[in-house]
Amino acid sequence: MGENGPVTSPYRLALLSDLPTWCGTALSGRSLDLLTVLAGSQDTRVSDSALIEALWPDDAPARPLRALHVVVSRVRAVVGEGVVERSGDGYRLVLPETDVDVRDLSDRAERARACAVAGQWEQVLDLSDSLPRVPVPDEAR
Repeated sequence: MGENGPVTSPYRLALLSDLPTWCGTALSGRSLDLLTVLAGSQDTRVSDSALIEALWPDDAPARPLRALHVVVSRVRAVVGEGVVERSGDGYRLVLPETDVDVRDLSDRAERARACAVAGQWEQVLDLSDSLPRVPVPDEAR
């Protein structure tokens, strides 16, 4: 929380903040876990089995595929239709990179690295200057 209320993110899906959010609505539990796995995936699709392993690493439910569908349904209730999409035997996150903080940061880091290799320092500064400020834990200050 900021001094005058909640801190809003410029991202629809903000996972790097103290309180992960979807358009300002707090995320938690398995909904947060599912969105985090999908946002962090380098592939466009994450298989059902990989999602089940990520959501229940130690003890899968008796009916894991049914449990996964319940989590997806709950996520869709928060983010709306068309954001988490069925793709083959898995799911994918259908958002532009600029709408997801972790994807945007990763994309900017890759572009900044390429600019640095090419000696394009002005572009490196432009890419890093407009990055959102990630909160620093109190003990790190």
